[in-house]
Amino acid sequence: MGAENPPNSTVQICRATSFGGIVRDVVGNEQSIILRREIYVLAALLGGSTYVILSSLALERFDAAICAFVVTFVVRGLAIVFGWSLPSYYREPRPIDDSTRRKKK
Repeated sequence: MGAENPPNSTVQICRATSFGGIVRDVVGNEQSIILRREIYVLAALLGGSTYVILSSLALERFDAAICAFVVTFVVRGLAIVFGWSLPSYYREPRPIDDSTRRKKK
């Protein structure tokens, strides 16, 4: 995990900041960005997948990175312009009364 391996260091930094963001959301009682309606994580996932696929097809890493950036930017931009969104997670609160609780035997 040392600095002699920049890709590994980059992955470790991304993991640390992602976990910190999740902890922040839980402690602050905020909805996680993964569960929001915005096309944000999906655009990043598509861009990352584009990079992996293109680099595995023997495309130069720089060219694959440029294509991945363009895909991410275009998907996110189109989502903003056209108001695209994903369905969000919402759980109806259950009423708390004696009829819904299990009775102890």
